[in-house]
Amino acid sequence: MDEAAFFSWLRAIECVKSFEGRERTLYITIDLTAVDEGGLRELVALYSRDDLDLARLRVLQECRVGPWFSSPAHWWHDEVSSG
Repeated sequence: MDEAAFFSWLRAIECVKSFEGRERTLYITIDLTAVDEGGLRELVALYSRDDLDLARLRVLQECRVGPWFSSPAHWWHDEVSSG
C-alpha cells in the first residue's frame, strides 16, 4: 500500500487521536474511550494489509473491548498475542 493511502486510512479510524513518525517509527495515539470493535477491525486490517507487526496492537487488549479483541475466535489472535 502506498504511503498516502496508509495515512488516509489511519486518519479515517475514529479512535486514532493522532500519529507522528520519528525516524523509522510510527507512534499512534489511540483514544481508549473511543475504541470499539469497528475501530479495532480497521487497525488490524490496516496493519495486516501493510504487513506491519500485529503484536504491536497487543496493548489494545487492555481497552474496554479487550476481551472481544483477545478472543481466540478471531483470525488475528495468534499474531497479536505472539511476541
